[in-house]
Amino acid sequence: MAHDGEKGWAQGYLADQKKRKPPAFLYLEKLRAMRWVSGEEMTEAERAALVNLLRREDDKNEVEELRRLRPLLHDDDCSRWSEYIEKAWKHAGHEPKNKWAVYQLGVLGDDARVDVVALGLPALADQNYWRRATWYLDAFHRLGTRRARSWIFDLFCHAPMKGSVQRHSGELIADAIRREGVAEDVFVRSLDLHVRQTWDEEHLEHPDITPNETTVRAGGRDLVVLMDAEFTTGLRDPATGARVRELGEGTEGHDAFEAIRARIDAFVAEWSSHLEQAMVSARPFTITLLRERFLSEPIMARLIETLVWRTSEGATLRFVDGEPFDHDYDPVALSPEDILTLPHPVEMPAQDRSAWGNHLADAELTQVFEQLNRPMLTPENAPIARALRVDGVDMNSAREALSRAGWRGSFAMPYETGHMTFHDRRQRAWATFSPYAAQGSETGLQDLHFTDLWNSEVRVEDVDPVVYSEALGAASRFYAAGAEFEEEQ
Repeated sequence: MAHDGEKGWAQGYLADQKKRKPPAFLYLEKLRAMRWVSGEEMTEAERAALVNLLRREDDKNEVEELRRLRPLLHDDDCSRWSEYIEKAWKHAGHEPKNKWAVYQLGVLGDDARVDVVALGLPALADQNYWRRATWYLDAFHRLGTRRARSWIFDLFCHAPMKGSVQRHSGELIADAIRREGVAEDVFVRSLDLHVRQTWDEEHLEHPDITPNETTVRAGGRDLVVLMDAEFTTGLRDPATGARVRELGEGTEGHDAFEAIRARIDAFVAEWSSHLEQAMVSARPFTITLLRERFLSEPIMARLIETLVWRTSEGATLRFVDGEPFDHDYDPVALSPEDILTLPHPVEMPAQDRSAWGNHLADAELTQVFEQLNRPMLTPENAPIARALRVDGVDMNSAREALSRAGWRGSFAMPYETGHMTFHDRRQRAWATFSPYAAQGSETGLQDLHFTDLWNSEVRVEDVDPVVYSEALGAASRFYAAGAEFEEEQ
C-alpha cells in the first residue's frame, strides 16, 4: 500500500510538469517503454515529463524528486534509458549545454555502466575532455553506490596526480566524508579498495586449455599440450612419452600450437602481474572466490598453487590440487567466509620463510612471481640516500621499468615525478627524477619520500614495511633499466 501511495504521488508530480519540446538529439520513441516497478508501463506524457525532469540535472542542480522517483521505476528500463540517452548525446556531438545526458547516470545509471565509464575516464581527460570526465565523476557521486564510490576513490589514488580526474575525485571524497560526518578511515573502510582488480576478476576469461588433456594434431598423431614448472608450453607424444618443444613452420599443427602457446603465455603474464599487485596491495580474497574463479580453472590453479597464502589469523598455507595444506602437508581447515591474502616476505616471520622455501624446493616449484625470494629492503639495509643518483639512466627505459612496477607518473619536462599507491596500506611513495634535456637523454632519482593517501608527509620510521621495500625495490629496477640501456648501446 505504501508503494501505491508513492506511485500516486509520482504520477501526480509528473502530470504537473510543464511540457517542453524534447531535445533535438533525443527521439522519445526510441526510448521505448519505461515501466513502474509494478510492471505497468508509463504513459507517453509521463515519459516526456520524466525526460524533462532529467534535463534539470547538471553540475549545479540535483533534482531531489528524481531520487524519490527512482525506486518506483523498473531497473532494466532505467539502465536502457540511461545508456540510450548517453549514446544519443555523444552521437550528436556531446554539446556541453546538454550535459544532463551525463548527469542522468546519477539517477538512472547502475554499477555495470559505472565500471565501463570509470575505466576510461583518465584517457578521456588526456584527450582534453577533462571537464566531461568531472561530470561523470559527479554522476558517480550522486549515484552513491558502494561500487561508484569505490571507483571515485580508485581514481583519486591512481589517476595522474594533480590532474582534473584525481583532483575532482578528492573533492568528491571530502564532500562524502563531510556529509556523512565520519572519519576518513571509516569512510575508506566502507569501500572496495580493490575495485579495479575486482572488475578484472569478474571479467576473467580463461584460455579454455587444459594441460595434459588438450591435444594438437601433428604428423598424424594427437600430441598432448604440456606446461612445465617454468610455465613454458610444450607437447608430449602419449605413445612414446617424447617431448616436443616446437613444430616446424608450415607443418601440421604448427599454427594451432602457436595459438595455444600465445594464449597461455598472455594469460600467465597478465595474471602473474595481477597476483603480484594483489600481494603488494594486501588484496583480500575469500576462499569462495578462490575456489569458484581461480582454483576451478587448470592454468590459473597452477599459478595459485605456487604461492603462499595467509589467513586473517596468521596461519600460512599453499593449495595442492585445490585443497589447503601447511608446509608439512598437513590439511588446513578453512570456512567459506575465511579471508586470505598473499603475504609479502617482509611481513613473514623468518621461520615461515625458511619452512616454505624448503617446501617449494622439495616440491620443485617455481613461483609465478617473486614472493619468498623477493628482496626485503628496509631503512637499515637500503637507506634512501643510497638510492639517489643524479644521472645514468635513459628516461624512456626507466619509465617503462617503473610502469611495470606499478608507478604512475606526471611526465612534464624538465622534471618528472612518479607515485606508487598502496591501497590497504593507505600510503604513497613519491619519486622525483633529475632534470633532463630531451627525450632519450639521461636522468636519475633525485628524491624519494612517502605520504599518506591525502598527501601528508609520513616519516620513514612510520612507513609501512611493504611500502618501503617495494619503493626501494622499484628504485633498484630504475637503475637496472639504465644498466640494460648501457649494454645495448
